[in-house]
Amino acid sequence: MVKSIVVCVDGSTSGEEALDQSVELSRQLGAALRVISVVPIVNIYYLTGPVPAVPDEQQVRYHWELVTRYVERARARGVKDVGFAVLDGSPVDAILDYLDREPADLLVVGARGLSRTQRLLLGSVSTALVQQAKCSVMVAKARTHPVSAAVAAQRQDRKVRVAGAPPA
Repeated sequence: MVKSIVVCVDGSTSGEEALDQSVELSRQLGAALRVISVVPIVNIYYLTGPVPAVPDEQQVRYHWELVTRYVERARARGVKDVGFAVLDGSPVDAILDYLDREPADLLVVGARGLSRTQRLLLGSVSTALVQQAKCSVMVAKARTHPVSAAVAAQRQDRKVRVAGAPPA
């Protein structure tokens, strides 16, 4: 039985979907909901070793405002037990550390639409969490993906062809 849900938000479309789905689950199950966000910090590496970077004040403010807004939204939709946290560091490490301190039955994250190059260089936070989290993980995909007008127009112009049929 799911008694506690942690949802990770970052302001992305899939993060919004993760919030919406976790709010609905929390409401239906009567589960506690914790909304968390991570201010990403990348260490700077010198020959002498890594030097931790300091979080950007604008980023910190953005994540606090985001979490506050989402907590208010969850309460307005009927979730009674809502908490929050703003973390900093590597997103995967920060989320896993949080879950070690505050265990949950379910972790809900958004699926980010990274390009192949970004995924190769950075990895996928949601994939890493699915593999490493001690609790169940639900990955929420955005219902509508933003697509450029040019790509949308190309999609509308395409015609479905039956395999083997000559082009019209």
